[in-house]
Amino acid sequence: MVDIAIGNKLEDEEVQYLHDKVGPALTNALIVVAEERYLRSTLTATAKDTALRLIAAHLRAHNPERSEIYREKKLEQYKQFCDNCTIRKRLQDMIDRRQDLSQPWKGDDEKEYVKMCKQFDALNK
Repeated sequence: MVDIAIGNKLEDEEVQYLHDKVGPALTNALIVVAEERYLRSTLTATAKDTALRLIAAHLRAHNPERSEIYREKKLEQYKQFCDNCTIRKRLQDMIDRRQDLSQPWKGDDEKEYVKMCKQFDALNK
C-alpha cells in the first residue's frame, strides 16, 4: 500500500496505485449507487448522505487489502445498511397491500408488517 501525502503533488507511483487499486473499487461502488438509488430510511436522510455512506460501506466490505474476517463483518454491515435503505419502500408496499381488499392478508403478512414497523421505528428514534 502506498502512503499518499495530502496537499502535495502526486508522484507517478501514487497515481498508478490510485488508478490500479482505488479506481476499480470506487467504480464498482458508484455503479451500485447509480443502479440501486438507495435512500436511508431515516426522516432526515438525503440522497447525497446515503450515497456517501453506501460508497464507504461498499469499499469497506470489498477491500482486498483487509482480512477475510474483516471483509465478512463489513459485508454483513453493508447488507444490513442496504436492507435499512429499502425498508421505507417495502413498508409502503405492505401498507398498500394491506389496504387492498382484493388481496388476501394472512397472519404471516401481519407478523412481517409488525416486524418492519418496529425496524423502521428503531431507525427513526
